[in-house]
Amino acid sequence: MGQGAFAGCTSLALTSLPSDWTYVPDDCFQGCENLALTSLPNSITNIGSYAFASCTNLALTALPYDPDIGRYFIGIYAFSGCTKLALTELPAYLTYIPEGSFYNCTSLALTALPESVDYIYEFAFSRCTSLALTALPAGLTDIGISAFSGCTSLALTALPAAVYRIGTRAFAGCTSLALTALPVDLYEIGDYAFSGCTGITLSALPDNIRRIEGGVFYGCTGITLASLPQQLTYIGGFAFYGCTGITISVIPAGVTEIVGNAFRECTGITSLDIPAGVSELSGTFIDCHALATVVLRKTDMPVRISSITFNKTPFAKYGGLTGTAYVPSALIEQYKTANNWRTLYSNGGCTFLPIEGSQYEL
Repeated sequence: MGQGAFAGCTSLALTSLPSDWTYVPDDCFQGCENLALTSLPNSITNIGSYAFASCTNLALTALPYDPDIGRYFIGIYAFSGCTKLALTELPAYLTYIPEGSFYNCTSLALTALPESVDYIYEFAFSRCTSLALTALPAGLTDIGISAFSGCTSLALTALPAAVYRIGTRAFAGCTSLALTALPVDLYEIGDYAFSGCTGITLSALPDNIRRIEGGVFYGCTGITLASLPQQLTYIGGFAFYGCTGITISVIPAGVTEIVGNAFRECTGITSLDIPAGVSELSGTFIDCHALATVVLRKTDMPVRISSITFNKTPFAKYGGLTGTAYVPSALIEQYKTANNWRTLYSNGGCTFLPIEGSQYEL
């Protein structure tokens, strides 16, 4: 049987496959909406790419395999869109979960993955709203782009210690995710990786993190960070937007860029010490209602700000309060006349004081 043999045969209603099949070719049953298989032959060890894609009546509860063969392969998007696929486990010997292999399989109810799996590729389980994994394989090292995005039933409390990279939007919208810590050797977290994960309660980030990409913790109201990794160099736009529980007071000395809206709606921040390498802040602190003190260590010129950087903060006289900016004494007069700073100063919202001689002097 060749590639795409029955693709698009929407009336095909097979209930079984020949017992001697060892391979389901690429695209073989793609789009066969009425395919009603409830099991596959034990002899099958290779399911090709898109083999059963969009088979919306495919109701397999298991993928049988022969343990004597010692291998199993599932191609990319093999079961994507199989909304009745109700597997509770996967065959042993899988070493990775391919790209999109179970994308939008809304009935998939796996509670575990084979311990042999060390890589989960992009979109592998995206939109699997019934996925109820309680743990991931101990040897897992890499979680791809949107691998679990939209898995609203995913309630993991920990990730394997071997994980060193988490892709863009990997867990976006996983509202039941309940992580309390991240792997200590993790060094890369992609954009919006945990956006909307309101159930995570992180109190610290791994020391190896050098970049916090855009929107990584967007809307994560349960995180309670009091500090950031000391090796950090970059904080992306919307990185902590809406993280009302964070209370950080110092940005690590190596940070050179804080992109727009990074701390927007972080209402728990009251004071923030910003290193000399940061030259611009744009919309960074909008709706930080409690932010009453900033320390700006840049020594050659005032830090540039946009007109909305301090909207709804004490610097804009929010709630009748005012803010204080500690800056190098040699720059105080420049700050008073610099673009956008002068508005905050002239309306009485901002007072400039010298770092020298204050509690912030290094």
